[in-house]
Amino acid sequence: MTAARIPPLALLPCLLLAPTALAARGRPAGVPGEPPAIEHLMDTFSRALAAKRPLSGERVALTLDAAGEAADAPAAGELGRFLRRLLPAGIREHTGALEVVLLDTLDHDRAVAEARKRGAALLVEITFRRVGSELILAGAGTPLWVNFFTGQTEGAPFVVAARERADRAALLLARAGAGAPPSRGSQGLLPLGEVQGTLVGLAVGDADGDGRPEVAALTEVALALYEVQSGHARLLLHYPLRRKARDLHPSRDPTGGVAITRIAMAPAIAWRHSDYAEGEVVTLAQGRAQRRTGIDRAPVCSAGSYALWGRRIPGTNRFEPQVELRRPHEDPLRFDAGIELYSAAIDPTSGTVYVVGADWRLRRLGREGATEIGDGPVGSGLAAADLEADGRPELVGSAADPPGEEDRLLVLDEAGHTRELRPLPGAIRVLASGDLTGDGKDDVVVGASAGEASWLYLLTEDLR
Repeated sequence: MTAARIPPLALLPCLLLAPTALAARGRPAGVPGEPPAIEHLMDTFSRALAAKRPLSGERVALTLDAAGEAADAPAAGELGRFLRRLLPAGIREHTGALEVVLLDTLDHDRAVAEARKRGAALLVEITFRRVGSELILAGAGTPLWVNFFTGQTEGAPFVVAARERADRAALLLARAGAGAPPSRGSQGLLPLGEVQGTLVGLAVGDADGDGRPEVAALTEVALALYEVQSGHARLLLHYPLRRKARDLHPSRDPTGGVAITRIAMAPAIAWRHSDYAEGEVVTLAQGRAQRRTGIDRAPVCSAGSYALWGRRIPGTNRFEPQVELRRPHEDPLRFDAGIELYSAAIDPTSGTVYVVGADWRLRRLGREGATEIGDGPVGSGLAAADLEADGRPELVGSAADPPGEEDRLLVLDEAGHTRELRPLPGAIRVLASGDLTGDGKDDVVVGASAGEASWLYLLTEDLR
């Protein structure tokens, strides 16, 4: 029996001409603190689908066309991959469906046959398009369950749709091609690769004792360790965090830190994330991470043989003003910044500590307290690096209020005065420094996020 259907692409003109038929939120794009527009879109679509047909305990099959073949509908780019990864789980969560599967075909007859083979009661053929600043999901529902007595399909085909105004993160993902980072390829700024999750911490150091520096990256998904070779980040370790005990007071905007340090003369990685009840110190053995101990304090950052420790303020993305600088075989140094902190950086040569306060001002810490430096506010990311190997550190940070769809990478002198601005797509979240290319000059690893995607970039003078 052939199931009746509504062609999904045929829905798009109707949706554009009749916006009242859509479940719209009307939220201004890019409101700080709100989830990305694409998440709103998926939530709205899933709830609208549940309102159209109760799906609790049923199996649902999906197809997703996000290629953007229509002349007036630009290609979805990375947004299509993002939707394919998260939409089935979102629909299952909001509808209570027993199982939601995404079929690998756009042919209607094949989709119906495959869905019935999997025991699905409903096929939803979904079309995703970005038209101007609007994100649109349009779905054509085809009931598949056949009444044994009548031989007829139960239920009629239906249409469900949602729209959302695109925010900055969605536009960046839409511009990015499959498998390529949203990069403009600025001179000296090389894309290293994609990281799963939202970056909250980066560190550079010898984590496995082989004499070569690696990059440790912390997200809500995992602690990852990378080796940088020929302009690419090769994954050495993926240490999942999903099964760890959750924190009772997670922050709305996740925060945390990671440091490459030494425990009992052995290299170790310390991490702390606001989503989890405690952090850990782990060591590497034969390519695997082994937990050494749990930690309550957070590693704010590390550089060379130094590590800076602090405490996260529950429910926020900031650290307490009091921090502690540690180095093997030396007594710890304690500083009071006099203000809550977003981030910090250490000059690996002198051990000087720089911090970004809750007022977005740059400060240098000393035994007598904190000294404000620089021309103006900076963003939350910060690293100290000797980029020119002249013995004087540069400070690399992000713009406090980047315009448009690009963040700006700031290169400052040690007094905090701006020397250079470099545009970089995405929102810069974290930075770390170290000589990753072996040319005797420090490089800076930059972690930037756009929606669920995070990318690592390398700021370097060695472009080999």
